[in-house]
Amino acid sequence: MVFRIFPMLLCVAALAAADTVRVRAGEGAVFRNESGDAFLSLGGRMQLRHTYQQVEGAPDVNNFQTSRIRLALKGGTPAWDWEFQSDFANRNNVTLKDAFVSRRVTPDVSLRFGQFKAGYDRQQLESSGRQTFVDRNIASAALGKGRDLGVMLGGRAASRRLQYNVGVFNGGGEGQANGGTGNMAVGRISLNPFGDFGLSQGDLKRSAEPRAFVDAAGYFSQDEAWSGEGEFGAALGAGFRMAGVYLAGEYLLRETSAGARSSGFHAQASYMLLPERLEIAARYAQVDPDADAGGDLRTESMGGVNVYFDRRGHNLKLNTDLALLKDEATGQEDLRTRAQFQIAF
Repeated sequence: MVFRIFPMLLCVAALAAADTVRVRAGEGAVFRNESGDAFLSLGGRMQLRHTYQQVEGAPDVNNFQTSRIRLALKGGTPAWDWEFQSDFANRNNVTLKDAFVSRRVTPDVSLRFGQFKAGYDRQQLESSGRQTFVDRNIASAALGKGRDLGVMLGGRAASRRLQYNVGVFNGGGEGQANGGTGNMAVGRISLNPFGDFGLSQGDLKRSAEPRAFVDAAGYFSQDEAWSGEGEFGAALGAGFRMAGVYLAGEYLLRETSAGARSSGFHAQASYMLLPERLEIAARYAQVDPDADAGGDLRTESMGGVNVYFDRRGHNLKLNTDLALLKDEATGQEDLRTRAQFQIAF
């Protein structure tokens, strides 16, 4: 109940106190004071999806669903920023996605604490609303790191050509305490030699200048506090965009102190046939759950066509994709089609 009432009360208060109000697609309603040094924004997005999947040895899947219904509140002053985001897609279980406060130490360095994305693999860092496909790849889903609770120092230098973050988290994932007494340490560095690459997939406007990134990240999740035993992870990725072409890929590795090892990778490409209107895309991903065992690979081979409306980019679009999903352990080969309409406000 509190997730439903709190945003409404805050909006009423903002309307009463704001000196200026601006409404823009993807940013929602932005309220500012007279001096312009404090703001509050209310925004969100909806994703409406249809999935048809042929499953070996089981009935076909043929479902409509509201995959995401997000409401986000953001605010800030010259020294502080904060964000609160919830998901209402499951009416029986409203979930808290983000709840954090950031303190700007300098214009290029900030300290964040609360629940937010841990800053490990890029595809988890990229919003699900700004991706080329309906959802993230199977390698990032299995081996990546999403939201967690903790504290993180992040910064940038050289006109955002160098970006980095280091943090300590519970390690249990979104809304979870740590599994024992240990914590998870995460570090990431991103090099953007031609300028800030950003965290949005595709090259919707057919950019005239090149953009590229090289990422490296790692984490260590302790079994017990101050222990050298636990789980290690590493991620290495690269990407490029220009003239409507977008290329990106990432390799992920996970290993435990006991010697269990998993790995995976993904690679994707897209091209804007019509700038800000029509895009074609392809993706391949693979997960090896146990490097010491054979015959357990899982793969995902996909193609997609995306339509963008009214030059609103990711804020108003239709994603469609076709995938062949293979699982060597079970011998299954499933064919899946998905279509998802998104509106961000």
